[in-house]
Amino acid sequence: RCGGCHPTHAFSNHEARNPRVCIGCHGGKDHPQYDAWLRSAHSLKDTDGEGFIADCVECHGTHDVSDAVTHGLSPETASPGKTSIPTLPVEEFRKKRNVMLDRCRKCHGTRFAREALKMADDLRRRWLIMRDEAKSILEGLQRDGLIDPPTSERLPNPLCGPAARLGGPQLFDHFTTEAESIDFRMHFIDYPALWRAAYHTDPLRVSWEENEDFKGILNRLRQIDRDLRAAAALKKAQEKKEAGT
Repeated sequence: RCGGCHPTHAFSNHEARNPRVCIGCHGGKDHPQYDAWLRSAHSLKDTDGEGFIADCVECHGTHDVSDAVTHGLSPETASPGKTSIPTLPVEEFRKKRNVMLDRCRKCHGTRFAREALKMADDLRRRWLIMRDEAKSILEGLQRDGLIDPPTSERLPNPLCGPAARLGGPQLFDHFTTEAESIDFRMHFIDYPALWRAAYHTDPLRVSWEENEDFKGILNRLRQIDRDLRAAAALKKAQEKKEAGT
């Protein structure tokens, strides 16, 4: 609504350009745009001390804040593996990227802006591949009956019934195992936060902190997978031995 960005009847453009107006929707664990902006050079005061080097409107425009955002991955970025988010058609991607480049060119050179955006594309693809690996591991554990308690012994998902579902309809409740918790966190919190931070030029979050945590919890999930499979193999061998005697 209008009042979300223009908090008073004055409808001041100055108020609407204050990044704190955006924090109601664009702040938090999975939406760290405001925090990422604070940690970037864009949040420095401009020469007259009245505004910032680049506020939200500078990059996102006024009313259609997503007109320059490419919600799919770049078709021009090398793909080391298949990911769950499709690439955009080449012409659509170029059109949206050129809109953003025009905005970046107000302060940056074209080459610098293009390389910075491509770096964010590459990082997003890398994190997406890791997130998809986590999903694949958990799907394998569910398929092989190694998640305890199984879905059949839990409360049904209100959106899709008793079937195990990952991604958007995934539940997080008192039945959730550690493996499922890791996948939930990667899908709903860590991955969204990382790629948004990448495009908002937050080097601390992208290079350290959450980036290292993201890799760490994926390694933990890999270890859980190995442990559960080793325990299942040991149990099967023991049962076979007892059956033979």
